Amino acid sequence: RQPPPATGLTRPAQITMATPRTPGALAAAQEASEPESAAGEAGDRGEGNLEFAVESNEDVSANSSGAQTAASAEEGRSPGVRLLALLVLVGGLEGADGVLLPCVFYPLQRDLGLSLNDLALMSMVQALAGNVAAPMWGILADRGTLKRRTIIITGCIIQGLITMVLAAVDDLWPMLVLRALNGAMLASLRPIMSGIVADVTSEGNRGKVYGGMGIAMNIGTMAGTFVGTNMGRKRINGMQGWRVAFLIVGGASVLVG
Repeated sequence: RQPPPATGLTRPAQITMATPRTPGALAAAQEASEPESAAGEAGDRGEGNLEFAVESNEDVSANSSGAQTAASAEEGRSPGVRLLALLVLVGGLEGADGVLLPCVFYPLQRDLGLSLNDLALMSMVQALAGNVAAPMWGILADRGTLKRRTIIITGCIIQGLITMVLAAVDDLWPMLVLRALNGAMLASLRPIMSGIVADVTSEGNRGKVYGGMGIAMNIGTMAGTFVGTNMGRKRINGMQGWRVAFLIVGGASVLVG
């Protein structure tokens, strides 16, 4: 006997076969994929350009803020307290030494027998030596042959020593030579001090510093006049007063130097 026929229908298995692609079909597929890849590359480039623009803006902002900080620091630049005090002292001693000789004219006439022509000659020699030496000190400082600090220290110390030696001199010709050297050393102070102030001070603060130095020089002039005039006509511990005045001003210059 044969088995009864099956009531359900069975579906035949589907066999999928790869369709062979011809060269024309491959080219068409590549052409279809190229726009998609080009669009992706364009998007990547756009994102890269956007990132570069953002980074460039950040760099520009940082540079501008740095420039503003540097500009503000430059505007507020001023010499330190110690340097300013030393410059003021040097200016004051320069003013005192400049008026010391005229203040003791009468004692020099009385004690050394000098005439008014001799005293005028000493003043002229000192002024001429200062006018000749001032440009030379400036050239040495600008060319870097000597440091400005070295020039000021040398000028203060040598000028002070010369003033102290003048207290022990009694003859005219040694006084003339020492006065010329004194004028040359004094000429090294003011131009070099002005250059230092210009280097370490911003433009907005220079007027204040120069004004302070001018006030100090005037105070030194008044102090030198007071000391020289009052001490020149007296005797202090058996010593003529004008010699003591020279020793005081000269010693102060050496100490400041």
